[in-house]
Amino acid sequence: MDVLKIIPSLQNTLKNSIILLQEAFDSRFSDFAEEDCMLAFINPFSPTENNILKMPSNIQMELIDLRANSVLKCKFNEHPSLPSASKRLNFWRSLPGEYFPELRKFAQSYACRFGITYRCQQAFSSMKTIMNKLMSRLSDSNLNRLALNY
Repeated sequence: MDVLKIIPSLQNTLKNSIILLQEAFDSRFSDFAEEDCMLAFINPFSPTENNILKMPSNIQMELIDLRANSVLKCKFNEHPSLPSASKRLNFWRSLPGEYFPELRKFAQSYACRFGITYRCQQAFSSMKTIMNKLMSRLSDSNLNRLALNY
């Protein structure tokens, strides 16, 4: 067997494997790219200019305008350093829609994530309660009915 004939096929196999690995890595860790956006949701006055440039283009200008607005900055700083979730949401709701429509949509999308997460945790907690050692022989259909009633 000639070694020179094996090398090209091995190169193609390795190349394809690396491409698949890169795609899987990008998919798995795509949430980390949103870290700057999450920080902007928590405190819209904290991101640096470089961080703002990494954010979606539809909110960049509005975020810069918000940072330049001293009235809204004072309003945000009225809250303690760790405001409650309701106070934070009230700040986002108080933004004038005619000046900050994209930032308001941005804040709504992040606020909704927490509610969805809570519902998922609640569902798994119910499933854990239902699926104990005594009930491990349930069929899928019976388990679904119990989960909806629990």
